[in-house]
Amino acid sequence: MAVEVDTLLRDSLRIERIIISGNQRTIDEVILRELMVKTGDLIPAMVLEELLAASRRNLLNTSLFNFVKIHTLDRGNDNMWVYINLTERWYIWPAPIFEIADRNFNSWWKARDWSRLNYGFVLTHTNFRGRREALQLMVRMGTWQHYRLAYSIPYIDRKQRSGLYFSASYLRNREIGFASRDNRLLWFRDPGKYVRQETLARLRYQYRQGIYVTHAAEIRFAASSIEDTVAIIGPGYFPENRRSLSLFSVHYIWVNDRRDSRAYPLSGWLLTSELSQSGLGILAGEDFSIFKADVEARGYTPLGGRWYAGASVKGRLISTTNQPYYLQRSLGYGNDFVRGYEYNVVDGQHFLLSKSQVRYQLVKPREFDFSDGNDRFDRFHFAFYLGAFFDGAYVWDRVYFRENPLSNSILHGYGLSLDFVTYYDRVVRFEVSRNGMGATGFFFHYGIPF
Repeated sequence: MAVEVDTLLRDSLRIERIIISGNQRTIDEVILRELMVKTGDLIPAMVLEELLAASRRNLLNTSLFNFVKIHTLDRGNDNMWVYINLTERWYIWPAPIFEIADRNFNSWWKARDWSRLNYGFVLTHTNFRGRREALQLMVRMGTWQHYRLAYSIPYIDRKQRSGLYFSASYLRNREIGFASRDNRLLWFRDPGKYVRQETLARLRYQYRQGIYVTHAAEIRFAASSIEDTVAIIGPGYFPENRRSLSLFSVHYIWVNDRRDSRAYPLSGWLLTSELSQSGLGILAGEDFSIFKADVEARGYTPLGGRWYAGASVKGRLISTTNQPYYLQRSLGYGNDFVRGYEYNVVDGQHFLLSKSQVRYQLVKPREFDFSDGNDRFDRFHFAFYLGAFFDGAYVWDRVYFRENPLSNSILHGYGLSLDFVTYYDRVVRFEVSRNGMGATGFFFHYGIPF
């Protein structure tokens, strides 16, 4: 444990001074924002250790530091100095892109179509100006081309509560999924043309209430067009079989994050909700209205020894069944799927998804010192977790169900997993699962399951 506190039997201790070291790039104000104590605080001695441990977790969850150590020094007369020693991450990443053009790795691996690849680079600065600002430039070529510029400013006021995010993107695809049948995406591809082109822009205002609660209001603009062939074979892709669509949408996001670690939580909980309205009646042809509500709850708890448990539930409601396929996303996209159904999509209007898992810490977190002269890379840590999981879901569908039998039925999957947790918030999962149709498979995933 990197937090050490004098346990003298005294009623209260005064934080006389906070001393920060190791932050070669990050300014002190960003670090102080995450602390549960501040200079001049008079704190009951029995809770000081808990507050400093929470401060350490908050600093690690910024993803600015690989290691955080906090200790105290008794200065006499009930005065304490708090020392914070940080090991910063490497913030500038010129990363190459070599990825599959599919919903997930497992769907691509089943077909192994090597023509469906993307390549390019992403240049990211995750601590621009030392103020936790993020600047990103992406150039992705191949089947799904994507050019994006994004900039995030977490704090624009002195109290470090308000922030802004902006992004602008241009995409063009040589293939798109235009419908689903038998719970598989139907793809249309034209190697000589870009069958869909799209321009996107997002502007978000974010308000951080205290340490754990965040509110955000966002407006998005999208202008998309498709080739005539797509409109013919997928007449519901855009409203009224149009060839193009432009629309605005507004979103409100609320997050209450009390997890011990955002990279791989073992205790705590997370609550999120998002309310969105697509179609504001501002643009010509924007004569439809779709209201969507997403809510999610996750919880994690130690069971004793090396055992841990976690569970989540997520639900979605949509105001209308008359949504274009362009805006249709239910199960099978991103992290919204039942394990064991990675090859499937389940289209619909509403869904309820639950995931649960018990984990055993097979290899405790270990740290190695390479002493290569660069403190951002000279220490390395990893851990392994063996898990057993059970997922369940139900998708309510009144539009696509005739050709997709998994809709309007209970879905479930279960199996075993091996999680590799390592440097820079990297989590790699290997899973063997069996679904409700009796199919068993081996799957590879990146990131936490929920």
